[in-house]
Amino acid sequence: MEEIPEYINLLSYLFIVVYMLSVPLETRSGEILQTLGNLNLMGRALLANFVIIPILGILIARFFDLPADIRTGFLLLAIAPGGLLALQFARVSKGNRVLAVALLFVFEKSICLGVSGLSRHERYKRKSAEKSERFGTRSG
Repeated sequence: MEEIPEYINLLSYLFIVVYMLSVPLETRSGEILQTLGNLNLMGRALLANFVIIPILGILIARFFDLPADIRTGFLLLAIAPGGLLALQFARVSKGNRVLAVALLFVFEKSICLGVSGLSRHERYKRKSAEKSERFGTRSG
């Protein structure tokens, strides 16, 4: 398989950064805050993205006989909140771009908190295992 040139990787990252910044710059911060305050709308959107879509993804992956690597990729996409092109779909369909931006903000913060919590949990488990090993070797 051919290796991708470094400038292609660099341009890809540049595109992602510019794209992710372009949509929020099209909205006013007051609109975003107002949408974040609409608990009914945000609750339904979060329920769909964090509960319903992952459950449907798991059911579909079990229903179809997919190869393991395709099933893994499908499940990763199903549990990733927001999907790949949510902002672009909101822009093209003239949908609620402000909701898409607000959800992007909430998804980003929830993922950061989740990863932070998981890493703390793993560090705690590792330290506990090290302590029990030290204790076990002393008493034995």
